[in-house]
Amino acid sequence: MSPTVESQSPLARIGIALILVVLAVTVYWPVRCGEFVSDDHRFIVDNVAQLTRDDAPGAFFTEPTTVATPPDPDIWRPLRTTSFALDLHVFGPDPCGFHAVNVGLHALVVLLLCAWLTALVGAGPAACGAALFCVHPLATEAVAWISSRADLLVAVAILAALLVARRAERTGRGGFGLVLIAVVAGLSKESGVMLPALYVLDVRMRTGRWLPRASRRPLVALSVGSAIYLAGYLTWFRPGIQPQVAWYGGSFATHLPYALLGLGTLLRLVVWPVDPNFLWDASLFHPAEPAIVRGAVVAATVVGVLVVVARRRNPFVLTGLAWFFVALLPAANLLLPMRTVLAERFAYVPLFGLAAAFAGALRNQTPTRRLAWSLAVVAVLAPLTWMRAAEFASPRALYEATLRSWPRSTSAWMGLASLDLEAGAYDSAATRFDRAADVALPDVRQSWRCRIAAATARLQAGQADDAAAGLEAFVRAVDASAPLATVCADLIPEALFRLGQALGLAGRYGEAADRFEELVQRFPPRPEWFDAWGELERVRGDTRLAIEKFTLALDLDAEFHAARLHRALLLAEFPALRAQALGELRELLARDPTNARAREAIEALTR
Repeated sequence: MSPTVESQSPLARIGIALILVVLAVTVYWPVRCGEFVSDDHRFIVDNVAQLTRDDAPGAFFTEPTTVATPPDPDIWRPLRTTSFALDLHVFGPDPCGFHAVNVGLHALVVLLLCAWLTALVGAGPAACGAALFCVHPLATEAVAWISSRADLLVAVAILAALLVARRAERTGRGGFGLVLIAVVAGLSKESGVMLPALYVLDVRMRTGRWLPRASRRPLVALSVGSAIYLAGYLTWFRPGIQPQVAWYGGSFATHLPYALLGLGTLLRLVVWPVDPNFLWDASLFHPAEPAIVRGAVVAATVVGVLVVVARRRNPFVLTGLAWFFVALLPAANLLLPMRTVLAERFAYVPLFGLAAAFAGALRNQTPTRRLAWSLAVVAVLAPLTWMRAAEFASPRALYEATLRSWPRSTSAWMGLASLDLEAGAYDSAATRFDRAADVALPDVRQSWRCRIAAATARLQAGQADDAAAGLEAFVRAVDASAPLATVCADLIPEALFRLGQALGLAGRYGEAADRFEELVQRFPPRPEWFDAWGELERVRGDTRLAIEKFTLALDLDAEFHAARLHRALLLAEFPALRAQALGELRELLARDPTNARAREAIEALTR
C-alpha cells in the first residue's frame, strides 16, 4: 500500500498550503462575525464568571466548570473550557474572535490532514483529499458552531499524534510525547480515547500490515496516554458521571432504532449533504418517519456497494471507510445508548477516513484527472458549506433552517419562541411554544414544559384567562397522575407560581392567594414568589399583608431589589413611615444606580 512518491518543490508545497487555507477561510466567511447560538450561551455567555475565575485554568481540570446552568449535566472537557477562557481574555465577549479561532483551527486541521495523507498516497492525491474534507458540509457544525470546538481540538491532537508516531517508528524515540498528546486528545473530547485504534488503521493504510514491530511502541505509548486520561476522568469527574448517564442513558432496545436510523442519515449526509440539522431532536427519528427511513436505507445500500467494490479493487479505500466507522463508534449509540441520536459534529474526525478513501481512489489517476475531480467536488460542496455556515450566523437563521428540513424539531420551535419572547412578540412566542408541545409528544415532560412556557408568554401578553387555563390544565393533570407528577416534578413550582400570577391578573384574587400559599408550603420558598404574592395583596388592598410578604422576600435575599422597591413604595403611603421609605429607596439606588423607579420615587418624596 505504499504510495507513489511524487517530487514536489517547497514552493509547490507552500502554494498548496495557501490554497487550502484560503479555501477553509472562504467557505466559512459567512460566519466570521456570527452571534453566539444555542449551547454557546451555557458554555460561554452565561458562564463568564467561571471562565474568568482567579484559579482558572487549573480549576477546569479538577472540577466540572463547563456550564453555567446547574440543571444541565456538566461535561469534563478542560482544554475546550480553557480555550474559551483564553478567547474571552483576548477578545472579550465578542463572538467574532471565537469564530476566528474555530476557523483557524479548521485550517490547521486541513493542513495536518494533508501532511498525514501525503505519507499514505503522495502529495497530489493528499491535496485532493484535504480539499474534500475542507469543504464538506458535514464538517460545518464543528467549525461554525463555537460550542463544537472540542471536535476541532481533538482532531488536531489525533493528527499530531499520528504524525509524531510515524517519526517514533523511524527513530524509536518520542514515546513521552505520544503519551502527552493522547492525554491532550482525551482532555479535548472523550472520543480522543479512540486514538490507539485509529493509529492501528493508520499503520494498516501505510504498510498493509497489522502492527508491524516498529509500530508497537507507539501503540503502547498512545494506549498509556488514553488510560491516563480515563483515570483523570474517573477521578475528577466522578460526581458528574451519574448525571451524564441519567441524561444520556437508556436501554439499547429503546435506542437501537434511533442509532441505526441516525447512522444511516449520517451516511446519507456524507454522500448527499442536504437537509441537515437532524441532530436537534431524537423525536425526529421516529421509525415511522418515511423520509428518514428511505434516506438511511439508500445510504446504507450505497456504502455497502462501495465496500464490496473497494474490497476487490482498492483495499486502501476500504480501510479509509473503516476509519470512518471506527472514529464514529463512540457517538454511534452502539456502545453506550445516548439521548442524542447523532450530530453532524460527530462526523468531523470520521471524515478523515472519507478524505483518505477519496485520495486513495485518485492515487493512480493522472494529475489532470485528479485536478478535474477535485475542482468538481469543490464546486459542488463549497456552496453548500457556505450556505450551511450562514445558518450558524444567528440563532434565528439556525432555527429557521432546521424547521425547513425538519418541521418536527421541538428545540427549534422552542428556540424561535424564546427569541420572540426577547423581542416582546408574546403572541408569536406562545403559538410557537404550543407547536413545540405538539411535536414533542410522546415526551410528555417536554410537551408540558412547552405548554407552561406558552402560558407564561400569554401571561406576559396580558392574556390572563388563557394563561390561567393552560396552567390549570397542567396542575389538574399532575394531581390526577402520580407518574406524571414524578416525571414533571421540577416543572410544578414554576407552574404554580405562574398560575398564581395569572389568577391575580384575571381578578381571581382568592384563588391566586391559595396558589401562592400552596407553593410556599410545598416547596422551598423563593424571594420572587413572596414578591409576587405581596403585589397581589397590594392590589387586593391589604397593605399590611403586602408589606409582610415583601419583607419575607428580603429575608430570603437582601439583594432582591424588586421587593425592596415595592415595600418602600408602600411604606411611603404612610406619613409616619416616609422617612423609612426614603432611606430604603436611597439604599436601593446605591446598590442599583440604574433603578429609574427608585430615583423617581426619591424625587417625589423630597419635593
